[in-house]
Amino acid sequence: RCSCGAYHEVRDVCLFIPNANLLDNNSALALYVQAGNSPWEYRGCVSNVQPSEVFPLNWPLNPDGTLPATAQIGVSVEPLSEVAGREQLVLGSKEDFAKRVAMDLFRYMESFLGDDRLGVGNVIDNWFNKFLNKFRRDPNFLTRNKEQS
Repeated sequence: RCSCGAYHEVRDVCLFIPNANLLDNNSALALYVQAGNSPWEYRGCVSNVQPSEVFPLNWPLNPDGTLPATAQIGVSVEPLSEVAGREQLVLGSKEDFAKRVAMDLFRYMESFLGDDRLGVGNVIDNWFNKFLNKFRRDPNFLTRNKEQS
């Protein structure tokens, strides 16, 4: 439990399994955060298949938008089958975020072009379909170092 007041400056955390086969193949290490009196919120997991990952913490806020005075990070060993369902929710929120970015870009471009004379909508639709295919193959392609892409 951190009551130092500067916990919000910790934006990301790396979770890793230090030794191969430390977990059995049906288990995962799940990462959670909690701030103030908020419920624990899932942030991601690692397993033998993907033994390390960097996760954004996205600290919960109070209902009035302020930062709670205290915060905690929790790690638990959980069945991989249970964590898989939470992972699908995380992936769905990333996909939804991408859709919102695409719509914002479309609206911005549309403001310059009026009635879409240049087919901007088609270009963005084609880009977004390509993006979704790539995202579904590799949900982390945007956050990976350029050298690895």
